[in-house]
Amino acid sequence: MLILIPIIATIFAVIYLVSPIDFLPEVVIGPFGLADDIVAILIAVLAWLFYFSFPILKIMFYFALGICILIGLGYLIKILYKKVYGKEIYRRKK
Repeated sequence: MLILIPIIATIFAVIYLVSPIDFLPEVVIGPFGLADDIVAILIAVLAWLFYFSFPILKIMFYFALGICILIGLGYLIKILYKKVYGKEIYRRKK
């Protein structure tokens, strides 16, 4: 269902870029009329980037969550070891 958003954005961008209505800003204000073309292309490109980046962001979130859980478990083990044995796990010798 999410694939429809970038497809629709791309279709609308192509239709807008080839339509005769798009040529009016270029005729009236010259090269500054290309700004609307750039915006149409940018919307389509951003729609595709968001579509493809969502799974990557999900993977990165779960990876970061796993790292946080491992760090938390490490601190928990360190605290429990100190309570049971009364000394630090990693004690530096001087």
